Amino acid sequence: MKHPIVIIGLNPAWQRVLSIPHFKSNEINRIDTVIEYASGKGINCAQILKKVGGDGVLLQCVGGTTGEQIVTALNNAEIKHHSIPVSYKTRICQTVCDSFGAATEIIEPSGTLTGDERTSLNMALKAHLLE
Repeated sequence: MKHPIVIIGLNPAWQRVLSIPHFKSNEINRIDTVIEYASGKGINCAQILKKVGGDGVLLQCVGGTTGEQIVTALNNAEIKHHSIPVSYKTRICQTVCDSFGAATEIIEPSGTLTGDERTSLNMALKAHLLE
């Protein structure tokens, strides 16, 4: 019996890519375009696995409105996931790009799981490993 691959995404993020055509330090810069999507190593892995026809499930912890956005994005992309709700808001990572090819990443800190949230994560992992 073939088991699905369990992907553990411990640090998901809501990614925002901001394009600023002519970025200048210490000045007001106008954003040209904004692209937003669910991201993080676990989510990226689950997306690639689905594209190549693999059978997997993403196990992750998400919270707040950004967590809700991630869950919606995964559902819309039909990516299998087990998203455990947590008390902190899932981080936002922002990439600022200019027309010269330079990029800067700005990453919010991640929250810390409570004891109950760790227990929920462990129970979900055991359940998926025993499928």
